[in-house]
Formats: sequence, structure tokens, C-alpha cells
Amino acid sequence: MTQKQEKLPMGEDFIAEMAAKGHVAVKRYATYFNEGVDAEDMVDGVLVNPAPEELPLYGVPHDQRSQFEIMLWWRLPYIVGQDKEWSVYCLDGGAHDRPSYVGQGRSLKEAVKIAKARFPMSFARLEFLYNDEDEE
Repeated sequence: MTQKQEKLPMGEDFIAEMAAKGHVAVKRYATYFNEGVDAEDMVDGVLVNPAPEELPLYGVPHDQRSQFEIMLWWRLPYIVGQDKEWSVYCLDGGAHDRPSYVGQGRSLKEAVKIAKARFPMSFARLEFLYNDEDEE
């Protein structure tokens, strides 16, 4: 039996379907899915300047957020800024209705370090492996 590695399509239906099947990776790690988020850049797994319409909503209590938004952003810090002002935010429950302010770096490199230190396991690289039972 061989294993086949595939990059799978993203979307709310796909994530809900995978979570329903018990895929722990879908439940715990969002970095794999955030590669599809429209952002200026991704540095070492950290999104830099995600498009405003992609960011977690402000003013929405966490228990009223969609499953998709929680799975995409929960405990996954991101960076917003430019030049010497790079702010790190994270949807992590620190504030009840918006992402928490985590810190600020004077350089993008420093901000990435701050972001990755917040929840290091959120940046684990996961790929979905599927068994191809037709091949032996």
C-alpha cells in the first residue's frame, strides 16, 4: 500500500466535512488552511498583512463566530504593519469579541518571532496523507 500526498481544496464545507470525520489536524492546526488566505506575504508560516476582509471580525463574541472562522484563526497570530511598526494580533480569547493585541516588533523579523512564540504549536507543518488502497 502506498501513501499519496495531496494538497486539498479549502473552504468551509471541506473543513466541516474533515472535522466531522475526526481529522484532528483540521481541528487543531490552521496554518495549512491559511495558505489560501489573501495576504501581502507569509513569513515562516506567519501571515503578514492579511486582506482586511480575511481578518477575524471585530465586535463578534467568540461563541457567535462561525466554525470556519474559529478553525482558520484561533490561536494563529498574524502581523499587520509596515516599515518599523509591525503589530501582532491573535484570536485567542484574550478579548471576548476581537483578536488580542500580542505585541509589536520594530522589524518584520522581530514581529515574526513574537508571533511564533505566542502559540508555537500553531505553526506545526501538517499535510494530509491518504492511503491509496487500490495500489499495493
